[in-house]
Amino acid sequence: IPPIPWHANGWYWVFALLTECEKSENRKVLFAVSTAVQDIQGETKNAVFRRIGQTLFPEYYKQDSGTLTNRIRAQIESLTSMYREHSKWLKVTGGGKGGNDESPVEQDVYLSGWYIH
Repeated sequence: IPPIPWHANGWYWVFALLTECEKSENRKVLFAVSTAVQDIQGETKNAVFRRIGQTLFPEYYKQDSGTLTNRIRAQIESLTSMYREHSKWLKVTGGGKGGNDESPVEQDVYLSGWYIH
């Protein structure tokens, strides 16, 4: 399948991807802090990546669902990483007695509502 033009047309496909990620059934699997019981009983992240790929790019999905699933996963991981990097600056406080903390962003960052229309 050809490369996905994520940034074309004013980032249309990125925003379409974010819209799919915001759907409750997708957000719960992709971004919620889960327990072992939820992992066993629930849907896998890979299944959500596959479903998002099938929804956004049905023609590519018919051609090669595995490659499309991997590209969806990679783009979501890239956006999540970028979000975490930018959000750590929003958490910086006055510093207190010890100065500003240069530690990396916490791992349990919640990602709902992570972009502005």
